[in-house]
This record gives sequence, C-alpha cells and structure tokens, in this order.
Amino acid sequence: KEGDTVEPLQYHPVLRDLKVDKQQAKTTLQKSRTWLHSYTEAALTPKDAHLTERQTDCILCDSCYSACPVLAVNPDFLGPFALTRAYRYTVDRREGESKSIVDAVQQNGVWDCTLCGECTAVCPKGIDPKMDITMLRGESLNHGYSDPSFANQSFGTPDFGGGFGFDPNGGF
Repeated sequence: KEGDTVEPLQYHPVLRDLKVDKQQAKTTLQKSRTWLHSYTEAALTPKDAHLTERQTDCILCDSCYSACPVLAVNPDFLGPFALTRAYRYTVDRREGESKSIVDAVQQNGVWDCTLCGECTAVCPKGIDPKMDITMLRGESLNHGYSDPSFANQSFGTPDFGGGFGFDPNGGF
C-alpha cells in the first residue's frame, strides 16, 4: 500500500534487487540438525500430529530470521526458523534421537534468543517461533541443560560470587 517500503531480507547478502543469498539459512538448518534422524515406529494420535502441525507449515521464507534482532549482534545465532524446526522434531514421537537435536541447539541457539516476539509478528504462516523456542528451552531442561547465563545474574540483589548470592564453589 501507499508508503510501504519493500527491501531485501536483513542478514542476507543481496544478489540483485530483492534477491538474496539464502545459503546461511541452509547452513543453520544443518547446524541445528533439524530433520528426522532415527525413525522409530510409533502410532501418532491426533494430539501427537497437532503438536507438530503448525511448525511443519514453515515455508522457510526467512521473514522471522530477517526480523530477529539477535542476528544483529550474533551472526552465528541459529535463528527462529531453525529453532522452530528443532522443536518440531524434538516433540515428534517418531524421532528416536531427540537429544541429539537438543544438543545441537545449545550453542548460538535456544538460550541466545531474547524472546522479543519479532519473529512471531512477521510469520506469514502464523507460526509462533517465540513459543516454540520457549518450549524448546523446556525440552533442553528435560535433557539436563540450563540457561548458561542464569547463574551469573544477580536480579538486583547483591552479588556474592554467583547469581542470587550463591557461590557455587562453597556456600552462600
């Protein structure tokens, strides 16, 4: 409509006009291991299918990736679409190796997201990457991971060596 500006996707090398090189998107999908690794025979209930239905609708348009402010400060961040796909496969009952996917998204991934919701606002398919990343954090916790920055946060309290005044090397 009048006054709108159309620009190439952010964080992608421009090839010509609005055409961008999406190789980085392919690379992040490979790093996040977002595919079915070990097929396990499992009957899917309608509830199981519903868990992954929305994420499966992703068309890899990179709108969420382009809207993500984390990529401005961390170009190695996997990005919302890769984390949405990772979540999709970690909750798929047919995936026998969901931990390997969770392992792959720990560095420059699930904990680096600021949960700002810019990705959700621009998705043309109505996918909610912010919620998927939140759920993927839960899956990470289930597999023994935790937010690496959490222990260093003081939350406005005096810091006595670690977050909440707790010194992991010897007491409170």
